[in-house]
Amino acid sequence: MKASNDLFALIQSLTKSEKRYFKLRTNSKSAEKNYLKLFDFLDKQSVYNEEKILRKFKQEKFVKSLHVTKKYLYDLILSTLRDFHEKQDIEGALSGLLFNARLLEKKGLYEQSRRVLDSVCKKSRQYDVKLVLMEALQLKIKLSIMLTLKKRQEEVENLYVELDEVVEAFLTEQKIRAAKDIVFLHLRKRGRLQKGENENYLDQWIDPIKRMDEPDNFWGKLYYHSILGHHNKLLKEHKNCFKHYHRIMEVWEAHPHMTTPYMTKYLVSYSNFLASTFNLGDYPLLKQSLEKLDQLKTLSLDDSSEKYWMECLYWILYALNAPDFDKGYEVVQSIEEQGDQYKSKLIKGTELILYSNIRYLFFHSQQYDKALQWNYKIISDPKAEISEHIRRASHIFQLPIHYSLGNFELLDNLVVSVRRYLNRNKEMSEVEDRILSLFGQLSSQVHTKMERKQLLDDYLSMEGIDAPPSVLLSLREWSKSLADIANS
Repeated sequence: MKASNDLFALIQSLTKSEKRYFKLRTNSKSAEKNYLKLFDFLDKQSVYNEEKILRKFKQEKFVKSLHVTKKYLYDLILSTLRDFHEKQDIEGALSGLLFNARLLEKKGLYEQSRRVLDSVCKKSRQYDVKLVLMEALQLKIKLSIMLTLKKRQEEVENLYVELDEVVEAFLTEQKIRAAKDIVFLHLRKRGRLQKGENENYLDQWIDPIKRMDEPDNFWGKLYYHSILGHHNKLLKEHKNCFKHYHRIMEVWEAHPHMTTPYMTKYLVSYSNFLASTFNLGDYPLLKQSLEKLDQLKTLSLDDSSEKYWMECLYWILYALNAPDFDKGYEVVQSIEEQGDQYKSKLIKGTELILYSNIRYLFFHSQQYDKALQWNYKIISDPKAEISEHIRRASHIFQLPIHYSLGNFELLDNLVVSVRRYLNRNKEMSEVEDRILSLFGQLSSQVHTKMERKQLLDDYLSMEGIDAPPSVLLSLREWSKSLADIANS
């Protein structure tokens, strides 16, 4: 066990269902076991503390060899988890059957082993699990040689032909998968393709894939279109990106039996498809796809949480752009009422993006008090530094919100404090400086509504602000609403 204590982290990761299964499997009428005492104690702790364990069990003999008890408990939890998830994990179930076939073969029960292998091969082909299929075929070849079978040579030859085909398909799949992972890592790190060295590096991985035809197996097709979809996303080629992500969904739909055992992978594919649909600006299709996703049944808390937050994120984007503010309010209400049960699985970056879009939703629908409330959730979040660009935007976004609320006296001090905050973290960009200068003027001078609108338009039309961040886009929308107010 590591000093950082893997056992504590493992126990804390268990769901209620997994804990209940563990207790049922380890339940006994005999005296309470030491490892169960340790399990219950660690389960109740929020932070691991070795000293507390030693004080709690100082009268127990097992504390003298605590590391042994911890190791035993760790292995026992993993063992019960394997049993608990075997039915839901097709690859684990097939590996278990393959192990059974090996045990039967070692005991000389060749016919029984062969029947198990027939089942393993059938299911491995059905779910395109090539690694297990390769092992199963190798064992079938061994058994075919050992058994006295008619046409034994022909059968062995046929098995080797299939094995060669599976190995070739597996190697091709691995080549595509490696390229997909390299492009994905670049996409996650940078979000866009930089000219020069980075472009040349990625071309080395992508060019061989472009020259390939679409593979004829399930995983090969998914990896093939994933890498091309990711690459087009880097290039900001939204139509081609959508084409490949849409093709991935077609592959899933053609193999419906794959969705349940590979639900996590399916949801990742669905998320990429939703993102490409949004980037393409096809909001009717986005709505249709979200309604379809809503009907999807999930079996685990992780998958339910992934689905829930994915729906929230894209429904808010749909509501903002369709626009359909009522749908957005419905989603916000759901988050306020049900979000806590899924909160443990919400990635901080996704949470900040979601909150950011919710504040835009209220801002554009002129519910400025609520926009300020959700904007503050980002500013006050101690972990917001992981998405510093969102936090900087949130500090700036206080200015139009307070201006819209008529808090003109507050603006003078707020402009100064926001400028100080932005400069403290890194040098302000030209866009940030211009926005602060704008609100400095708006707060220090008295203007008519039309003069304020004109002043804002002048700033937004200045050279060098043609590719603004989301804050500036919202300011443009805001300037339109000011025009409506001025003309009323």
